[in-house]
This record gives sequence, C-alpha cells and structure tokens, in this order.
Amino acid sequence: MSKKLLFILNFCGISLSCLPQAALQIGTGASIKLTSGVVVNLSNTNLIVNGTFQQSAGDGTLLFSGNMATSISGSSLPVFDKLVIAAGTGNTLSLQNDVNVVSQVGFTSGLLDLNTHNLNLGSTGLLMNESDSSRIIGPAGGEVMAAATLNAPALANPGNLGALITSSQDLGSTTIGRGHQSQAIGGTGASILRYFDIVPTNDVSLNASLRQQYFDSELNGFNPDSLQVWSSPDNVNWTNLGFTDRDTALHYVDLTGIGSFSRWTLSSPNGAPLPLTYILFNANCASGHVNIQWETAQQSNTKVFEVERSGNGSQWQVIGSVPAAGNSSVENSYSFTDNSPLPGNNEYRIAEYDLDGRPNYTQVISSSCGIAEPFTVWPNPALNTVWISISTATNSKADIRLYDARGGMILAKEADLPAGNSQFSLNLANLAQGTYELIVDWGANQHSSSKIIKL
Repeated sequence: MSKKLLFILNFCGISLSCLPQAALQIGTGASIKLTSGVVVNLSNTNLIVNGTFQQSAGDGTLLFSGNMATSISGSSLPVFDKLVIAAGTGNTLSLQNDVNVVSQVGFTSGLLDLNTHNLNLGSTGLLMNESDSSRIIGPAGGEVMAAATLNAPALANPGNLGALITSSQDLGSTTIGRGHQSQAIGGTGASILRYFDIVPTNDVSLNASLRQQYFDSELNGFNPDSLQVWSSPDNVNWTNLGFTDRDTALHYVDLTGIGSFSRWTLSSPNGAPLPLTYILFNANCASGHVNIQWETAQQSNTKVFEVERSGNGSQWQVIGSVPAAGNSSVENSYSFTDNSPLPGNNEYRIAEYDLDGRPNYTQVISSSCGIAEPFTVWPNPALNTVWISISTATNSKADIRLYDARGGMILAKEADLPAGNSQFSLNLANLAQGTYELIVDWGANQHSSSKIIKL
C-alpha cells in the first residue's frame, strides 16, 4: 500500500467508518496497489478513484460492508482483484463509473447496482455466490461482461454469468454481456429482469444450445412454468423461439438448434407479467414469533399468497399461505405469523400466485428479532421506485416529504408503521431527472433524511 492509504486507515480506523458516510478518495496522480492477502474493509464508505487503482490476480480484496448505501465513483477506471459485497440486506453498492475485476466478485449480502455502467470480468473474473437477496441489479441499464475462447464448448459459462453454451463448433473469441432491464417484447410486453448479449467471432451454422439461468427475484411477475426463449437481432424486434427444456427448481430454460447468437431473454408467450403492486411489507418479532404483514395497491386474477422463509437468502421454504382478493382496485392488507422462526437470522418474502399459477415476489425482508437499522432507502439512484425501510419498536405513523433541488415540497404523504421492520415504496416515475431530498419523521421524535437521485 502507499503511505497515503495507510494514513487514512490509521486515521479513520481499519473499517473507515469514523464518519456517518465516509469516503476513501484516491487523488489525481496518486497510485495504490494492495499486497497479497490484504482485505480492505470499506464499512459505510464510498470509494472515489481519480488516481490509479490497478490490481492483478492475488493482490487483495476490497470489501464493501456496513448498513448504508455506498458507491464507486471517480474519473479513473479502477481494476480490482477481488470485490466482495457485504452491504447488508436491502442495501446497495452503486457504480458511478465502469469497473474491471480480475478474479471475482463475491456476494454475502446486499445488492450491486450497475446504474448504467459496465462491470467487466474479462476472461478471468467470476461472479460468486449470487442469490435472490444478494446479486447484481441494473434497472437503469449497464451490463456485467465476460469473455472466453469457446471451441466446441459443453455448458461453458463464461464469468459464471448464467448463460451456458454448448456447440460442436469453434465459436472463437466470445463476449457475453448480462443486463437486468425488462425487454419490450412485442413493443408493449415485457421479459424477466435479465437478458444476455452473446457475440462470438464465428457466428454461423453453430447448431448450439443455450441455457439461461435466472433468480426468482428477476421473474418480474412471470410464472417460471410459462417461460420461453426470445431473441432479437436489433434489441427491438423479438421472436419467440419456444424452449427445449426448463427446470423451475434449478431456475433455467434451455433451447437447442441455435444457428447464431444475438440478444436473448425469457418471457411468456404473450409477454404479459402479473398486474399486482406491493406497497408495504413488514416483519415484527414478538414473544418468539414473527408477525408478517403486507399490503397491495391493486390486484387482478390473484389466487393466493405464499409466505417463504430462508436462513441464508438462497434456499427458500414455504411456511404458510393466505388467500388473495382476486380482483381489486383498492388497497388490501394481509398478515401471517411464523410461530417457529429459525434460530438466528430469518429472511422472508411473499410470492403471490394468480389463477394461472404465475408468481409475483416481494422484496426480501429480515425479521427484527436482531438489531435492525432504523432507516434505509434503496435503490439509490432510482429509476421509477424507491423502497423505504423503517424499524420502530411501537406502532406509529411516518410523515414523508420530498423536496426538489430548489427546496420546494413536491410530495407529502403519511404511512402507518406497524412495530418491527417495515418496507414501503415511493413512486418516482412522474418526476424529472435530478436530485431530491427525502425527509421522514416517525415515532417518538425520530427523524431521518436522504438525498435521492432520480434517473
């Protein structure tokens, strides 16, 4: 390490968390390189790279931890050896510029938002331990990219991106980009929140097969039993190619007999997801039980809600079900009690199934039996919706106000907060791009504020 980095670490503590929102800045002309085995823990700390941060394989690990949203920004392109996301459930590490990773991006908790930028794994980098609750997202755009030389590949999975390619042919040097925006199937339809751009050097008469993997949290309201393969040569016009095989337990859809590659995604035959909107999700630990509540703004052809629980954020178990309202244009409230929570951490999500069996998932929430952060907002920056999480010991009301850059109040609303950890959404779709100030008051004189960037 350079002397400048050592000074900052000694001044702020090894986790760099001496300030509510600290920043490690590498100035113009400065150069930092980690040594083998070093782990730099940036707890609640932004990284700003205006100088040189160039690592090679084995040089060390940069760990983003804590309980706040953080970012990587600056005027230079950083090159990391290992990058680990441990930001806590619901918190986001957001890219403000492109990033290269040599060895791996590991996921423990929290989300990595591409935020219109690219994460380049090259030919050696891998994604490790992604899960429904800790993964890459990119609602505003951007791709995670990998490269490989594919000669007669058999289920080759460059970068561990989830696009597995098989062919008897030599595809040559191949690049794969994975994005996370819903694709406009048929102009007005939609897809799951994952697509692949596959570009081989040799791209004719491949007779290839493609397995597309996905997470439940990327289904975007689609029934996994209805997913089929769609392709587009120009990212505008889409063709439904059906499917050869699919496995909803292992989360993949296969297609064989592919002659050439382009952009690929998964959707239903008509490209129509579920018309349901969640507006509140709460989990409250009391007397050894976890009381779960959720609210919906609208429903159409809904059948049942299934409550799912996980101890690790990746393996989920259905622990109960609640009948849904069917068709409703008003708000509806639901509740369920987990009488036998797991020892330690419990994570919950709700899956709504319509009459055709299609699921629509909530965000993931942790029970408040442990220590919960009183106030978080994510994703930030946001495209259309932000989620607000508030932890309170008693039932209370939250007064929510949003101000524009000139200080004018443009939104005011009140929300009921049950005791425990609650999540509710704030719609930004009709707002212009820019920076806004969110101010929330709740409980016994509790107050918090956050800058929100609308994309």
